[in-house]
Amino acid sequence: MSGCEKLTSLQGCPSTLEKFIGPDTGIASLEGLESTSIKKLVVSGCEKLESLKGAPPKLEELTGLADTGITSLEGLESTSIKKLVVGGCKKLASLQGCPRTLEELDASVQMKLTGSTAKAQYMGVYERSEKTAHGAPVFVKKAGNQTHYL
Repeated sequence: MSGCEKLTSLQGCPSTLEKFIGPDTGIASLEGLESTSIKKLVVSGCEKLESLKGAPPKLEELTGLADTGITSLEGLESTSIKKLVVGGCKKLASLQGCPRTLEELDASVQMKLTGSTAKAQYMGVYERSEKTAHGAPVFVKKAGNQTHYL
């Protein structure tokens, strides 16, 4: 579906759909996916997409948040997500709303977190740790003798 700028809604997707790869579309919302079986969703370049509300409950992998308007992870709480790629999501300001099922967080490309630009040390793939902070999962990346937390 790449480059379908006129595709603005996902309403009416078949309930049996398991994968949606729709980079550079005009999608502004995930509404309509709540009743699908989508497990993998790719939305890179969907600049009008500002919210993850309506994410399908069976969603296990969400990638391609680069160049979207996503500012928070709100809407993922009720999904089964295991892998999330947020690298390049310049408007993402917080990891609040990270679901407890998340096992891998990929922040490989510089992104904005908590109002400041993430330094290179925060870039990379993080694994879920046993720790939590304020009810949200904590992610850890080990690089040599250093351990970094998100």
